[in-house]
Amino acid sequence: EAQLLVPSQAIGFVRSGQRVVLRYQAFPYQKFGLHEGIVSQVSRSALSPQEVSGLMGQQVTVPLYRVMVRLDQQTVNAYGKPVGLLPGMALHADILLDRRRLIDWVLEPLYGFGRRFMGTPAPTAAHA
Repeated sequence: EAQLLVPSQAIGFVRSGQRVVLRYQAFPYQKFGLHEGIVSQVSRSALSPQEVSGLMGQQVTVPLYRVMVRLDQQTVNAYGKPVGLLPGMALHADILLDRRRLIDWVLEPLYGFGRRFMGTPAPTAAHA
């Protein structure tokens, strides 16, 4: 399992069950690929900057939320052999928040303008 620390401005739409794309610093993704997991738990309260600084050993100035991710694989394929992940390995993660058609994503600013200008809700699209 991986532990992510997410700032409050990014936590609002994070939910259990969302897919996560992981890049391990010890295994550059350009050579060893991207890895995946799924959000298994989102903390209900933020860790204080002091708590996070104590955990990470570096100064943090904003509160962070703990997000646990269940990894699809506990190993990385390195040169044809599985190499186990170790506790404490640093990583970067992208939580996949939204699945929309490209046209909906492109037109979202216009929908928002229309809602503000006309006072009407934007059309909703059915997703396959």
